[in-house]
Amino acid sequence: MSRASTREISDGSLMEQLQRELESKAEKLADMERQTEFQRAQLSVLAGVSEVLGRTTHVETILGEVLARYLDVALFSRGVAYLLDGDNLRLAAARGFPETPEMQKRVEGFFGRESLLQEAIARAVPVSVPSEYVAQSDSDSILEEMGVQLVIVSPLVSRGERVGVLVLGSDLPKQRQTAVAFAHLAQGQVAQAIALSRTIEELSASEVRFRSIADHAAEGLIVTSHGGRIEYMNTAALQMFHCQPWEAQGQLISLLIPKVGTVAEGGEVVGIRMDGSRFPIQVSPSAFVLPGGMRQTTYVLLDITARRKYEIKLRAEAHHDPLTGLINRRRFEELVDAVLAQAADDPGTRFALLFIDLDNFKSVNDRYGHARGDLVLKGVAQVFTDRLRGTDVAARLDGDEFAILCPEGAYAEANTLARDLLQRIPLVQPDDESDAPFGCSIGLILYPDHGRSRHQLMARADRAMYQAKRGGRGRAVMFGVELLGDNSVFEVE
Repeated sequence: MSRASTREISDGSLMEQLQRELESKAEKLADMERQTEFQRAQLSVLAGVSEVLGRTTHVETILGEVLARYLDVALFSRGVAYLLDGDNLRLAAARGFPETPEMQKRVEGFFGRESLLQEAIARAVPVSVPSEYVAQSDSDSILEEMGVQLVIVSPLVSRGERVGVLVLGSDLPKQRQTAVAFAHLAQGQVAQAIALSRTIEELSASEVRFRSIADHAAEGLIVTSHGGRIEYMNTAALQMFHCQPWEAQGQLISLLIPKVGTVAEGGEVVGIRMDGSRFPIQVSPSAFVLPGGMRQTTYVLLDITARRKYEIKLRAEAHHDPLTGLINRRRFEELVDAVLAQAADDPGTRFALLFIDLDNFKSVNDRYGHARGDLVLKGVAQVFTDRLRGTDVAARLDGDEFAILCPEGAYAEANTLARDLLQRIPLVQPDDESDAPFGCSIGLILYPDHGRSRHQLMARADRAMYQAKRGGRGRAVMFGVELLGDNSVFEVE
């Protein structure tokens, strides 16, 4: 063989080798391009899913958006998604077909071989089939019209449950392997979109239920972010603080409840309404962490204004006579004990007690009735209110019996007060024309002259009062006057 022939053979082998290397590099470049296409498709679909989920949770809309993304970047020109509805499949979304009523009807039955679709649903991986296999006798021409030459049927699985089937049509039958890989990617993204959609729908439904329950609750409810800014107030809370939702949204809760940071479970603090008025509330805070690490705090609020008023009323009823408004015997005894405790630390303390019993009050009730009698008792209480000093305290002990504590009184002050009451109380009559012999008898004692205990002092004041009655009524008697022989007995002529 000539050298020229040998050279030609060598050159031919070299060319073949170079051709193989070029083909190998071209294949690698094609693989890289396919990988890039995969990544671009995946990123596009992920972005599409994220964007559409921000607008809607409607599954059909999301499926349509995902299909449109794949048709933009992948090998497919047509796409249809079916969802299981009981035992049947229904069309959920279709892309790449003319949007006409006739075509819509044809698409609904386009892949109508139920056995094929059910078989695909039962499988775990996408299945590729030639277009002529899936064509129906009454609609097989649609494949030719739309140029579909390769069909990929992929089951859709969400949360471990088979929920439908994704069917993708390609115009490039030679790219079957690549198309299957893309379909596998689409299968996962669509299933994820369905799962996310259902999760959002469930959360939305849960939030609707929560808001419905919260807005019908009698208690106020405020939800704040980790920074203490208000994210939600139910109807009761809005009414409680006299504000609208947009006024409170994003505001610091401390503007409404200044000491909210120091309150414990069931603690009572002051709330501030939007108009600046203050009211007592009971607060029960509860902090929790949401999925993803976001922290929130829920405050359950109870407006205790009515309860406070009721408690004040109960305390008043416990310490006061409901008819006259004067303190009752129990409260009077507590005040006497308090003055005696103070006197134990101050040897120079002197005070007086006056016991007053109305004369002939029974005849007023018998003649004019108990309603008029009640008016007389109120009138006597008013006499005390008008006459007594700020430090003096009057009480209704029982029926028509009254008592007065003069913490800063000695004999002269008590004597003057008793004389004034003997003059004023008879002026309280059931009506202007009454001629009932009405008045009072008064017993006086001084501390420490007549005793050092409450029981002893009150018992001796009571004895002095009855001594005044026995002496003819309408008079005042100092305890022990008969024994002392002084001028402590006086009466009004």
